[in-house]
Amino acid sequence: MKSFIAVLLAATAFALILATGCGNEDLPGQAIAETPTENPYIFTSLGVGELHTCGLREDGVAVCWGNNEYGQSLSPSDETFVSISVGGHHSCGLRADGAAVCWGDSGSGQSSPPMGETFESLTSSGGHTCGLRADGAAVCWGWDEFGQSSPPPGETFASIIAAWNRTCGLRMDGTAACWGMGGDGQSSPPPDESFESLFVSGYHTCGLRADGAAVCWGWDPYGQSSPPDEIFTDLMVGDNHTCGLRVDGTVICWGYNDYGQSTPPAGETFVSLIAGALPCRVRADGVAICWGIHEQLAPPEEPFISLIFGGYHMCGLRADGTAVCWGNNEFGQSSLPSHEAIVSISAGSGHTCGLRESGDAVCWGDNGVGQSSPPVNETFASISAGSGSTRGLREDGAVRCWGYEGESTAPPGEIFASINVGRSHTCGLSEDGKAMCWGWDEFGAPNPTVGETFASIGVGDLVNACGLRENGTVICWGISDKLVPSPDGTFTSISVGLEHNCGLREDGSAVCWGDNSSGQSSPPVDEIFTSISAADWFHTCGLREDGTAVCWGLDRYGQSTPPADETFVSISAGYEHTCGLRADGIAMCWGANPSIVR
Repeated sequence: MKSFIAVLLAATAFALILATGCGNEDLPGQAIAETPTENPYIFTSLGVGELHTCGLREDGVAVCWGNNEYGQSLSPSDETFVSISVGGHHSCGLRADGAAVCWGDSGSGQSSPPMGETFESLTSSGGHTCGLRADGAAVCWGWDEFGQSSPPPGETFASIIAAWNRTCGLRMDGTAACWGMGGDGQSSPPPDESFESLFVSGYHTCGLRADGAAVCWGWDPYGQSSPPDEIFTDLMVGDNHTCGLRVDGTVICWGYNDYGQSTPPAGETFVSLIAGALPCRVRADGVAICWGIHEQLAPPEEPFISLIFGGYHMCGLRADGTAVCWGNNEFGQSSLPSHEAIVSISAGSGHTCGLRESGDAVCWGDNGVGQSSPPVNETFASISAGSGSTRGLREDGAVRCWGYEGESTAPPGEIFASINVGRSHTCGLSEDGKAMCWGWDEFGAPNPTVGETFASIGVGDLVNACGLRENGTVICWGISDKLVPSPDGTFTSISVGLEHNCGLREDGSAVCWGDNSSGQSSPPVDEIFTSISAADWFHTCGLREDGTAVCWGLDRYGQSTPPADETFVSISAGYEHTCGLRADGIAMCWGANPSIVR
């Protein structure tokens, strides 16, 4: 499945670096990731999906980040909205003219609103979306296996709310109607009750009456649909438990309590409740308190005006409009976009790293060995991401390493103009064009030909490297007989992949050599390219003179299928994904994870 990534980029930084030793000390975990204090994004509201997050800026532009497998985080840049609604893997915005615009997963049609309809509000859940028209009619589209997208004909509502398997509406007279899954009675509200508001989960529903009494219906094995005879100002409906906010600000919960989710902290008072699997409340001072399972969702002790839950992450909106997210960050859903531009970027096999204008490093994607956790309080002049490790080159000449510690230390006292990282070895090019490599030596990677000088050097994911001489000829060394010797003739640039290499001739034609098991070494004929990138796996991409991208080789995850109608100024092929940098500084990526928006 294709995915796209948006990254703010500027010109690539370049520096001469003095390499020193590498270490993995002081590597941080992925804790809270928030907007920086300089030029932060200001949001009026937030929406959270299963693995992505969206915020609505003051200017009406929607900004999304996190998993982007279905394009759910690639919000339209030419639209403005008055509200947003986020479902499982799709997002929707309501324009000022009432039209709905949706993006992301539309396998069930959930991102395809009906043409010509206008709405007052939208609600989205796992695989469907509903809009409420000005005349009170509900219109739904998307997944309808349980009838959740088929509202009752002739009904009008004051408000509607969607759960993943059903939808409920509050009529003008306060009575409720639900449609969708109802085997446990969750879609059968009491006919003679009227409510001020409704609260829904997948298997039970609660309504808050005008007198403050709670009425619940649906699945009740743990008592979650059996509220106490109390007066409430707010309710929270979880998967198997329910909580109510009393007039005095104290909270009482009922239902499943194996993880303590129905046992609120004693002595605390709150002003609001937050819907979600984890019970959370907001105190009068704005501080959120959560209890129960999922310790990673414990919020920071600072005031918020609103909170919202995703699958396994949570976001809070401060009074000044800035946002902070915490919890699971596998797809970057808890890492808000930075207003500070990224000036350089390096894609590794399963992770990507970039440098902000300040020199701060930011990484996303696979973090299994810490390769996406740069050291804190460090700034860098350049950065290079490898297979499972990352190297940052500081302004003072120090080299910092994080991730897999397969390499030893860099040669002390050497001056390098550039540095490249492979899986378990690193090569640097000195000011006078001499190459030095270090790391795993079993296949001779640290031993380029003595006395050679190069204009540029490339390092592959295996223990292989190539150098482009000043006269345009190429020499390669390392692990694979398929890569050595290199082809005759001259080149203007080279790119080193897993077990295949590619170069561009002076006329722009591409020549590739090495493994061709997936066609990665068979560039299209009669094509002229301005740049080429051999992936760390089994595909290759090039840029034509008009800026369009063409890729060949393995395409299992869409890594060889660039987005249509896009032009780029540079391109970089990773393990199972590819990124292209547009002229406006936006980088779009396609293929497998990491599916992040920055």
